[in-house]
Amino acid sequence: DLTMMLLGVDRDSEEVSRVYDERTLVVLNVLEYIVKTCQKFGITCSMCGQAPSDYPEIAERMVKAGITSLSVTPDVIDRTRQVVFDVEKKIFQEKSRK
Repeated sequence: DLTMMLLGVDRDSEEVSRVYDERTLVVLNVLEYIVKTCQKFGITCSMCGQAPSDYPEIAERMVKAGITSLSVTPDVIDRTRQVVFDVEKKIFQEKSRK
């Protein structure tokens, strides 16, 4: 729903659904801003919907931003766990080097 509002596009409309894409830079930047703002104020931030299931790069970017949790479809749970593990491991390694 947030993607539809940001892009002004109805994902169910045959006329404009081709431009509906959660990976659009404006959508990713707004999502990242929301995650970081929640983190700043100690608010839990979760992401649900099809995007983190369909696009592991979105899940990766949100984990890097500090998202609290992701909701994904059952068929990609293992893949998403691996993405989260890899990103958090990299973050931990970078922090331990400093």
